[in-house]
Amino acid sequence: MLWLPFAFLNAFFESVAHALGKRGAQNIDALSVAWSSRFFALFILVPLVIITNSLSSVNGTFWAALLATSTLNTVTSILFVKAIKDSPLSLTLPIINFTPVFLLITSPIMLGEFPEPLGLLGILTTVVGSYILNLSQKIHGPFEPIFSIFKEKGSRLMLIVAIIWSITSNFDKIAVQNSNPLLYSFASYAAILVFLTIILYFKKTSFKTIFENSRILAPIGFAGGLSFAFQTFAISMTIVPNVLSVKRTSTIFGTVWGKLFF
Repeated sequence: MLWLPFAFLNAFFESVAHALGKRGAQNIDALSVAWSSRFFALFILVPLVIITNSLSSVNGTFWAALLATSTLNTVTSILFVKAIKDSPLSLTLPIINFTPVFLLITSPIMLGEFPEPLGLLGILTTVVGSYILNLSQKIHGPFEPIFSIFKEKGSRLMLIVAIIWSITSNFDKIAVQNSNPLLYSFASYAAILVFLTIILYFKKTSFKTIFENSRILAPIGFAGGLSFAFQTFAISMTIVPNVLSVKRTSTIFGTVWGKLFF
């Protein structure tokens, strides 16, 4: 069970990153925040890679998995932004919590992993609990986010995001198995940063504006980088559905931050 503390730290720092983004980056466009989170995370990940001597040679499987997950996660960055822009958060965010359920399909196919019966119960319980915690008083019943998939474009896009994440998480583990957690964390964030930089360049986004808001954006990146590093450590020790289900407990931490700061 050594993976469990790492999975909870993953959830904790992800909730911190989201809280910092909600508190300080509300007036900054979401793609700029996504770029910044990758860029400033490197200020945490690069020293960790060097200090722990995590640089090592990698094989073709690593590069293939890195290319696949980086490309797909760049797509999800765009779809996520579009989803929350097109539809209410109360209808889109609960859909994300189904990622561990989709992993019960993708992980056996891609990794040959499936939880034991007790673990399966734990995953499903966590998914249901996270879904309920993400429900808003603005909706008219617990199943409205699910039904909204058929009528809300944003909800459909968020469903696609959840499905893609259930695929990229498996690529994450393949890459970690062929390198090490910190090296892969750095490589993944650097690759996605390159893709997002190209997108922001063609969108004529002002990087000057991003750096002028670095006091707000840098802590988001620091927390996000730590979160992903802990996630890669966790998935190197157990099956992916276990880690992603615990990761969804970030919702619990989020409710605490909401009470304390919002």
